[in-house]
Amino acid sequence: MAGRCPIRRLALSAIRAALISDAQMRDHARELSLEVVKVRKGTVRVAMCRQHRDLHGLNVLLKSHVDPLLIDFAEVDLAPASLDPLTLELSILFHPACKTFILIGLQ
Repeated sequence: MAGRCPIRRLALSAIRAALISDAQMRDHARELSLEVVKVRKGTVRVAMCRQHRDLHGLNVLLKSHVDPLLIDFAEVDLAPASLDPLTLELSILFHPACKTFILIGLQ
C-alpha cells in the first residue's frame, strides 16, 4: 500500500546510536552520575518513516503556539518513527542553547 511506513526489526542499541554514540552515552552517564547497564540484546519492531533527525528547539520556529514551523532539513532520512519525538525531548540535554530557549519559553 502506497504511503505506508515499512516495519523493520532493529536492535534498541541501533536506535539509540542514531541519537548518541556509545562513548557519548558513557560520558553523559558519568557526568550525571548514572549507572550504565547493558540491556539484553534484542530487537523491536519499528515503523520506518521520513524523519527530520535533528529536531530540537532551535529548529522549531513558533509564530504562535498553534503554528510551529520546522527548519533545517539537511538530515532527513528514513528512520524509526519514534526518533523525532525522542530527539526533541532529549534536545535540552544535547543542545545547550536549547536549555536557554526552553527556559525562556516557560517564563
